[in-house]
Amino acid sequence: MDIDFIKNEFESIKDTKISIEDMFNLMVNKTASLKKIYRDYIKKNNNPDMVLTLDSFHFQTKFIEIEYENYTRIFKLFIDRLYGDYYKFYKFIISDVISHIDTNINIKSNFPVYKDLQVNHYEFDNVINIHNEILIVVNELNSCLIKLEHENKMNQKYSESGININNLVSVNNYKNIVLSEKIKLIISCLNSYSSFQRNFLDRFLLKIKFIYGQISADIQLDGEAVSKSKLDKKLLEELEESAGDVKKIFHDTGSEDSLEEEEQIVVQKPKVSFKKVLWFTIFLQIVYTCNTPFVEPSKELIILN
Repeated sequence: MDIDFIKNEFESIKDTKISIEDMFNLMVNKTASLKKIYRDYIKKNNNPDMVLTLDSFHFQTKFIEIEYENYTRIFKLFIDRLYGDYYKFYKFIISDVISHIDTNINIKSNFPVYKDLQVNHYEFDNVINIHNEILIVVNELNSCLIKLEHENKMNQKYSESGININNLVSVNNYKNIVLSEKIKLIISCLNSYSSFQRNFLDRFLLKIKFIYGQISADIQLDGEAVSKSKLDKKLLEELEESAGDVKKIFHDTGSEDSLEEEEQIVVQKPKVSFKKVLWFTIFLQIVYTCNTPFVEPSKELIILN
């Protein structure tokens, strides 16, 4: 896995984060506009009877505000956890990788301490800084590995020339293999983090767009027609794509046997009208009643096409 790929993934995460914040700003502006309209109505109408009509309007605004607060809380919680994952991973790299090699690598320790049992909010700049630092450490580890492999090749040449350092070559080769696999592990974990974070933020952005789209469809204020038209096309495309994914998930939950049975039922369904079925049923009842008085009729009526 290339480091450049992880960089591009993280850049995509940053762009999605900015888009989410933009949608939050639109919701804040919408709420502020509605609150202003509500205050204007209160100033103009001092009649107590108006409370009955403005109460629903106040609840409509409050409901949008509650949705905004809930989603911003989830978003902040995710950003905090995102920093926590990278902070723990950085500490793991220091303790399990860097401390076991004989090369000096610059380590920054001025990052805010993350504690699972404490609720602290971390700025996204901290996430960017620690992520960049991890990538720098990975590049330095790669450079260190190249240097150690080159030195071991020189030792191997001396060993082949008769100098008895075969064990040294074997031990260094083992250490280099371990370091190489640890670097691969770091890159794989970074890719896993980026994949999960990108998917979560993409779906979260889609939820926010859908909520804002509902609000804009229900409440259309002056000056919003242009921004709404720009949002609609992309939003509908994303909703169609997401709906297709959800439909596929629900379709895949059914077993193959049940799907085959459903197909057989659809194929074997008789194409007869209700009127024909009714007359045919009456005819069979008359036949059973008149011609077979001593035989009990079947409890199940099978109608064949």
